[in-house]
Amino acid sequence: MKAYIIHENDEWTLPLKEQLQKLSIPFEDWHMAKVNLNTASIPLLEFFIIV
Repeated sequence: MKAYIIHENDEWTLPLKEQLQKLSIPFEDWHMAKVNLNTASIPLLEFFIIV
């Protein structure tokens, strides 16, 4: 399973990213200003964290 962090501010996600790395949980960082979300291609069996 992979976590997807959806956010608008890099500073808000730093503690979360550190914890995910410590727990060896793979994640992708989706900054809303830097990615184009295509909801048709989003994996359904993943975990999303909206910050």
